[in-house]
Amino acid sequence: MKIALACSAFPPDGANGGTATFYLELSRALASLGHDVLVVTLTQGEERSETVDGVRVERIHFDESQYVNLQTLGFVPFTAWYMSRAVHVQRHASALLEAFEPDVLECHEHGFFGMLLHSQNYPMIVRCLCPAFQSMALNGDEKRFPVDTHLVSALEIAFLQRADALTAPSSNLAGIISAHTGIPIERFEIIKNPLAPGEEVKPSLAESQFPRLAFVGRVERLKGCDLLIEMLPAVLKRFPDASLTLFGQDGLSPGFEMSFREQLRIRANELGCSERVTFAGLIPHDQLSSRVTEADIAIFPSRYDSSPYACLEAMSFGVPIVASDVGGIPEYVEHGVTGLLFQSENAENLAAAVIALCSDSNLRSRIAAAGKESVLTMCSPRSVGTRTLELYERTLHNFRHDGAGRSPGHAADARVIVDLLAAFDDLVEKPYYRQRVDQELQTHMEEVYQEGVTAGFRAGRRSVASDPAGAMLDGLKFLARFYTKK
Repeated sequence: MKIALACSAFPPDGANGGTATFYLELSRALASLGHDVLVVTLTQGEERSETVDGVRVERIHFDESQYVNLQTLGFVPFTAWYMSRAVHVQRHASALLEAFEPDVLECHEHGFFGMLLHSQNYPMIVRCLCPAFQSMALNGDEKRFPVDTHLVSALEIAFLQRADALTAPSSNLAGIISAHTGIPIERFEIIKNPLAPGEEVKPSLAESQFPRLAFVGRVERLKGCDLLIEMLPAVLKRFPDASLTLFGQDGLSPGFEMSFREQLRIRANELGCSERVTFAGLIPHDQLSSRVTEADIAIFPSRYDSSPYACLEAMSFGVPIVASDVGGIPEYVEHGVTGLLFQSENAENLAAAVIALCSDSNLRSRIAAAGKESVLTMCSPRSVGTRTLELYERTLHNFRHDGAGRSPGHAADARVIVDLLAAFDDLVEKPYYRQRVDQELQTHMEEVYQEGVTAGFRAGRRSVASDPAGAMLDGLKFLARFYTKK
C-alpha cells in the first residue's frame, strides 16, 4: 500500500513528544511492514528530501514572514497562525501527493492542518491527537479571543466531519470530540500511540544530588508547568538537594508578549527556589533518552493530555513517573503500578506524590520496571502499525466501493477551498486592513484626540485601579465607535 502522512512536525524538527514523535514512530512501523510511506511536513530550516528509516520525508520550508499581513489580525491570532500553515502545506504538498499517488492520506486534526488536502482520488484519515479547540479552552483563550476560538473550532469541526475515517489514541479524547462536534463516538477507532523500546536505565547518580526531577514537553500552561514551580518548595523542605529541569520548547502563545518560561522564572524567584530550576530548552530527540535517564523521577502535570507521549517515553527509558489524573493519561498509566497519579490542578497533591516516590527506593524500582514493560506491550509499533493498516484497508475499500467515490458534498468542498484560498491571498498580498487603519487615523485624528485622549485618559485613570476589566471594555467600546464612524 502507498501511504501518505501529512504532519506539522517531524523529527529532528519540532518539539519532543506529541505530533512529531507520533508520526516518526508510525511511519517507521508502516515501512517495516513493507509499505511505501511518504511524509510531507513543514520545516523552518532548509527545504529538503531525505530518507529516514526507510521512509521518504519531504520537508517543506515555511517562512512565517511570508504572511506578515496576517499579523494585523490581532483579534484572531490563532486562526491566522493555523491558516498560514494549512494553506502553505496545501500549496507545496499537493504536487508531491499527486506524483506519489497514495492509496490513503492521513493528517492530524490539530489546527485543521490537512483541511485543504482533501482529494477525489484517495480517502482522508484524520488522526485526532488533541484538537486546537480543546487546548484553547484549557488555556483560557476562549475568554481572551472569543471570535478566534469559534473560528478555529468551526474549521476543525468541518475538517473532522469530512474525514473518511477517524482515529484517536484514547477513549477520553474521542468522547470529548464527539460531544463537541456531534460526530458519533462509534466513528472513532481507538488506537494507542506507537513507541519503540527505550534505552536501558543508567546507574543512579550520587545521593548528594538526590532527587533530580525532570519534565519533558512544551513549557506552557496546558502542560501544567506552573504546578511544578508551585510544588517545588514543599519538595525542597523535605529534600534540600532536589533540583528540577524542564526539557522542552518555550511556549509563547499568540497574544502574549512574555513567554511562559519567563513567567515561571519570575514565580520561582518569588518562591525562593529559582536556583533549583533549570530550563534546558528543546533537546534533540536522539539525545533525549540520555538526558531524561539522568533523572530520578519524571513529572507530567498536564491539565489535559489525550495520550501522554513524553510520559510514555520516560516510562520506556525505565524512569519512574508522576502524572496528572486527567484525559487519556489513566488509560496509559495505572496508579501505583506503572506510575503515580495525582489530582490535576492540585500542587499540594503533586508534591505529596513526588515526596512519597522519593522516599521509597523500592517503590521507584517497581514502578520503573512495570512502566517499561507496560509500554513495550501496550505501545508496540508493530501492533499499532497493524491496527492502523486494518483501518486504512477498510477505509480504502469503502472509498472505492461506494459508487461515486466522493459525495456531492465533497465536490462542493473544492469550490469552498477556491474561495477560501482567494480570501487568504487577499489578506496576505493586499494590506488594505493596514491602509484603512492609517486612513481612518489620519481623517479622525483631531476627533480622536478630543474624545479619546483628553476625556479618555482622565476617565481611564479613575477606572483602571478599581475595575480593570471594565476599563478595558470601555476602551474597546470607544474603539468600536471610532472605527465604525462614517
